[in-house]
Amino acid sequence: MLDIRVKESPQAITAYLDGEADLKTSGQILKHLGDLLECNPQPLIVVLDNLTFIDSRGLGALVAIYHRAVEQASRFILVTSDAQMQRVMQITGLNKVMPIFTTREEALASFEA
Repeated sequence: MLDIRVKESPQAITAYLDGEADLKTSGQILKHLGDLLECNPQPLIVVLDNLTFIDSRGLGALVAIYHRAVEQASRFILVTSDAQMQRVMQITGLNKVMPIFTTREEALASFEA
């Protein structure tokens, strides 16, 4: 099960993923985050702190959304302060492909850099 909460601000749209990102929920991630990209020119920040599980399909959905954002010349940033999730990002090499920050505030500050 996955819950996606969205918070809009003048600087960015933030999507909070709560639950599991896996085979069952990857379509939901693609649809919901894809719709956010389509409807909003603002940067998209995706917070993973409340994910309890992520598998290759969940990671693949995030990578697909990242590529869509790049194609649309939009910004896509992951946020996680969870040590286990950060390790997954390092092992898979995603930390070298897309920006990953430990807090939403750091992500927002990166827009000004």
